[in-house]
Amino acid sequence: KIDDERLAEQLTHRYGIDLLLASWREHGFQTKRPRFVRISCDNVQFTCTVCRGAVCETVCTSQDIRPPLNLSELISGTATRHLLNVSLDRELFLRFFLQPLSVAAVLGMILLVCCISAETDLGDAALSLVGGKANGIAIFTAALIAHVLEALFALFWADKLALPNKGRWFLLVLLAGYPCLRWVLKLRNMAKRLE
Repeated sequence: KIDDERLAEQLTHRYGIDLLLASWREHGFQTKRPRFVRISCDNVQFTCTVCRGAVCETVCTSQDIRPPLNLSELISGTATRHLLNVSLDRELFLRFFLQPLSVAAVLGMILLVCCISAETDLGDAALSLVGGKANGIAIFTAALIAHVLEALFALFWADKLALPNKGRWFLLVLLAGYPCLRWVLKLRNMAKRLE
């Protein structure tokens, strides 16, 4: 077995973004400071700090590698992204999308569209809060443009960070806007710290 702390540190530096995504997948979005602690041909272990309210604890996650890696794959780190399962699959996509702020953003856009498109007393009353239907249309147009620009920004950074499933990152931010863009920004900030 290979058990090299220096290798774990090098891979933490090289794959910190993937490690953060893996820690979000395993322990939720209140995780910080993920790092590899042990890498071997048949197992990978990483720790991260998980905070729930004012209480923070360091947790360790272990994943078996099947089939085991050969020494060159282990040292080069070529299999690390696969090991951590960092793709933005359906489960992780929904976890991002179903955050309360994301749901509120989507529901707000849907409500605004319903108020603008349906000629009802309730819709007119809601639009009167923003100054009428013309202002409602202007707000919707501005929000739509903002979502498209945010999604393009997310696509740019997903490509620059070599994140898998770039189209899903684009769709996620297009639908929810900043509440989902902020996760891409956290990944970008981690990449800048690792440079």
